[in-house]
Amino acid sequence: MTAKKVQPSRLIKRYSGCRLYDAASERYVSPNDLERLWMEGVKIVVREAETGQEVTDELLPSHRIH
Repeated sequence: MTAKKVQPSRLIKRYSGCRLYDAASERYVSPNDLERLWMEGVKIVVREAETGQEVTDELLPSHRIH
């Protein structure tokens, strides 16, 4: 029996001006990039850089989150 590997959440930091920074790839991404990652099955968590508040639902509505 093979154990299923749990994929960690991909942290995206949102800075002022709606800039999105993918900490894993160490680069800025677009909302389209987030959509592509989600379509590939990547679990995404978006947080405000200054406050740490989760804002994932603002960018990816809850019915689209894994």
